[in-house]
Amino acid sequence: MKVVIEYKGLIGMRRRVVDIPERWGALSERQYRAVVQWWMSCESGGASMYRAVSRLLESLLRLPMNVVGRLGEYQVWALMERLSWLRDIMMPHNDFFIKQLGTLCAPLPKLKGVTLQKYMTVDTFYQLAALHPDDEKRLDMFIASLYNKPGEVFSEVNIDANMRELKKVGRLEKMAVFINFALIRSWLSRSFPWLFPSGDGEGEAHGEKRTVTPWLEIFDAFVGDDVSNMEKYRTMECMDAFRVMNRRLKMRAKAKP
Repeated sequence: MKVVIEYKGLIGMRRRVVDIPERWGALSERQYRAVVQWWMSCESGGASMYRAVSRLLESLLRLPMNVVGRLGEYQVWALMERLSWLRDIMMPHNDFFIKQLGTLCAPLPKLKGVTLQKYMTVDTFYQLAALHPDDEKRLDMFIASLYNKPGEVFSEVNIDANMRELKKVGRLEKMAVFINFALIRSWLSRSFPWLFPSGDGEGEAHGEKRTVTPWLEIFDAFVGDDVSNMEKYRTMECMDAFRVMNRRLKMRAKAKP
């Protein structure tokens, strides 16, 4: 979306055309970091929030900071309204913005190469971190299970080693990964609505206790009587497993009278 902004120059008024991004996929890693910093500043408020808004506009609109400083309050408000979609964590995205944390690498787009066992572990740790937002260890366990060393086969044994690597990683990067995974879960909800129904967090808003997805029960139901091939199900790509699970749930729902 292109808009024209006017601001005071050294001599008279000046005009500049800016391109406002309208989806997560239009952002670079640097721009996404600015968004996360803005999100985090919204919690603290005060001067840090004002600085984060300025950095957000500078990064997303590719404006020099001296130009951002010359914008009026209404202009800033109007531009932030155009960027209101940034508050929508349900807007789907299927890739990771931060590709590397030290020696640890993010999964490929659309979770390519992620096994079902790995996804179940990652998603469980993610939900536990969401339930305990002040517990840094739970956040680290989630990221250490999601990001792996190049060529490393996922194993729960490697999580402790990966957690030690995260001691060098700052809070901003960790929260960026956490929010990114929330966007990927929204994408999964759009892709497999029977397996990942939207609105999972609505019960908590009505005072109901939020629980963690019972992945072991789901996995047992997926394997069924084919117990001898359990390892095959664990190591199959999660997206292939999700397609089968989603289809089964859809057929079961249609079969109900």
